[in-house]
Amino acid sequence: MLGAGLISKERANKVKKQKHATRQKGKKKPELSESQKLALQAAARDAERARELNKQRVEAFNKKDLAGQVRQLIHENKVDRRGAEIAYKFTQDSRIRQVMVTDAQQDKVVSGQLCVVAAKERFELVPKKIAEQIEKRIPGTVVLQNESTKETGDPDDPYADFKVPDDLIW
Repeated sequence: MLGAGLISKERANKVKKQKHATRQKGKKKPELSESQKLALQAAARDAERARELNKQRVEAFNKKDLAGQVRQLIHENKVDRRGAEIAYKFTQDSRIRQVMVTDAQQDKVVSGQLCVVAAKERFELVPKKIAEQIEKRIPGTVVLQNESTKETGDPDDPYADFKVPDDLIW
């Protein structure tokens, strides 16, 4: 084709180089030596270990972040218990615990409007909505969450008119 004048000399050289390149691509790669294989395996192990360590660091960071959020929620929303004279008792891990409350706070805890949460070594009172947010973040932090029960009562109950005295608190 070059002799007939159909293509130029530059074009012929370009086609020749392309044919040579396609032949080179089809050849097999040389096999790796034993030391190269071991080095690749070691690099893969190191990469896997680094991924695992990074995953653990991220989990620890997320755990600390959630704990900080819970501490902040408790600190900002705890109910002031100054002047509390009544020991409200409840169970935690099969042990009887107590938190000092006022008379109004005791009624709210019993009705389920206030909940008891564990904050470090202390117990605090927080509103029910805040306790639900805390429980979503770290389950088990809310120690006592009473359900609000509306007493329908039995209409034939002969003792319906008699209330339990306030001094019968366990």
